[in-house]
Amino acid sequence: MLDILSALVPVFGIIVLGMFVERLGSLPRGTPAALNQFVFRVSLPALLFYAVARKTPEELARGGFAAGTVAGMLLAFALGYLLCSRGGRRNGPDIAVLAQAGSFPNSAFLGLPIVVSLLPGNDDAVLAGGMVSVLCLAVLLVTMARLEAIRKGGGLSWRVLREVSAALGRNPILLASVAGVAVSLSGLGLARPVAAMAAMLGATASPCALFGIGMVLAAQLTAEGAGCPPESGGIGGGGTGECDPEALSPLARQVVVNAVKLFAHPALTWLCLWAFGVRGHWLGMGVLFAAMPTAAVAYVVAESYGAGARDTSRAIVVSTMLSALTLFGFVVLLRHLELL
Repeated sequence: MLDILSALVPVFGIIVLGMFVERLGSLPRGTPAALNQFVFRVSLPALLFYAVARKTPEELARGGFAAGTVAGMLLAFALGYLLCSRGGRRNGPDIAVLAQAGSFPNSAFLGLPIVVSLLPGNDDAVLAGGMVSVLCLAVLLVTMARLEAIRKGGGLSWRVLREVSAALGRNPILLASVAGVAVSLSGLGLARPVAAMAAMLGATASPCALFGIGMVLAAQLTAEGAGCPPESGGIGGGGTGECDPEALSPLARQVVVNAVKLFAHPALTWLCLWAFGVRGHWLGMGVLFAAMPTAAVAYVVAESYGAGARDTSRAIVVSTMLSALTLFGFVVLLRHLELL
């Protein structure tokens, strides 16, 4: 029990420190965005490249893990959609956005530091985090497909496919992973200066990501306290459904989304990974990554489409705070079952 606390307390302690610094205004405006961009575009890709490039091709073959992870996400999305739509009675754009919030884990910025701290020195933790971060794009594609279908009254358009393909081609995490796989397959290994530089940059990923999360959470809490402007535009006529008599209440939406994200998603992922033959610490890591709170990317999609942005922002804050307790419970359970 103490070893679990010693691994989790520093992680959430850095988040709290980031919140405190943001509330004090000690750093310039725009620091959270710059810090997160540094992690996303530089330090995290360096960490993943370093971890993947040192693996053998046999060690990278994790088809069951990939399939089980994607299946768990899509089942969580379907469950969230079913519950938020009240059994299909509502099908507005906000429903798709809420379903995304219940199935898009913060695997890179929060999950990776936590799993690495629980499995120190285990390169598989970094590899698993990189895989989950890339596989999360499946939920993004499904969400965008549903939103476009609502907007145009049809199916997935070629324009959306082109946009998603272009986004994949520019994704630093995906590019770093592919580069690492290429080095692994070549059998040449990493030159010592390249390895040293990647390791140094990668070492900054976890603390910077956690500190950035804290700053973003503090900003979101401040915005909530000041009152959010009404949502307008977008594909659904501008609302979250709060005035729709068929819609769930704001509190009910938060209960549903956070229950799906923090409990149903990891449970479904557990079943899916088991069904695909994943065992041992890879099973435990997959479940733990699925148990992470909602990622900030969900809010970016919601704001872009003008649907459910307020609910998504709240879900990110609430799920992140609640995850301090739920993750502890999952870690205790997984340690008891010798999966971590």
